[in-house]
Amino acid sequence: MPRIYIQKNMRKQWTTDAMAAAITAVRNKEMGYLKASKTFGVPRATLERKVKCIDAPLSEVVNVPLGRKPILSPHIEAELVSYITEMESRLFGVTCTDVRRMAYQLAKKNNIKTNFNIDNEMAGKDWLASFLTRHPQLSLQEEQCMQCVSCNKWWHTKCAAAESDIKMAKVQVAAFITTNVDSKSINESFLSSCSIMVSKLFYTDVQYVTLELQTNVTMMRAASIAPMLNLKLFHNSDKVDNSSKHDLAKQVASWFAKHLRIPEDRVLVLFIDTRLCNAE
Repeated sequence: MPRIYIQKNMRKQWTTDAMAAAITAVRNKEMGYLKASKTFGVPRATLERKVKCIDAPLSEVVNVPLGRKPILSPHIEAELVSYITEMESRLFGVTCTDVRRMAYQLAKKNNIKTNFNIDNEMAGKDWLASFLTRHPQLSLQEEQCMQCVSCNKWWHTKCAAAESDIKMAKVQVAAFITTNVDSKSINESFLSSCSIMVSKLFYTDVQYVTLELQTNVTMMRAASIAPMLNLKLFHNSDKVDNSSKHDLAKQVASWFAKHLRIPEDRVLVLFIDTRLCNAE
């Protein structure tokens, strides 16, 4: 389907002002349908149909666009626009892919028949283009390509380079943070503060803490793309065990909730003891 429709027939050659004047004249019983049609140059059948639309405002009656109606109703689109605007006001960027996924979810939830792609569960690019045309006030975030990191290989490389420190019982920590929070909303001192928090958590020096932060990542949990964060903590500490990791995870989730305004139940913390990993 072309994104820019080119009209090929002679429909709707009248102006909205002329149609509005004709409707007003008929409703006020100043003219009949035939006379109003000839006076204002509008089709009689169209005039008759629009005069009967007494429940809608006149401006809405005369501005009905030609062609197919949007897949999502105006009410549902208004909800989607409201959600996107709210996320933008909270500095959580919404990408084009996010909007396409949300459109698919809304259509599915409301039992709306669509031609959306059921394999990747997203609306099409043509739908997105039309949606943004209808709502030009929206400003979506650009997609960011993320480079996949092999955690085990990365960790063992680091351990090999710092083998002497490990023998001295130095606790090494590598934290991989993945979130859908917009990078613009994160303070420049965030990584430094996070390094200090992790070092205190594991009772180690901050020089033995390495962080990697990935923002603007498309993520979904429980059928929602609300702000969330995943944290993988690779360590060689005896401090973390089955009895302590839950309390430690709660402390970490509370810290991120405070600094990134993410609900604690949307923070996933995984502790991975590298001493149990099999080196390749």
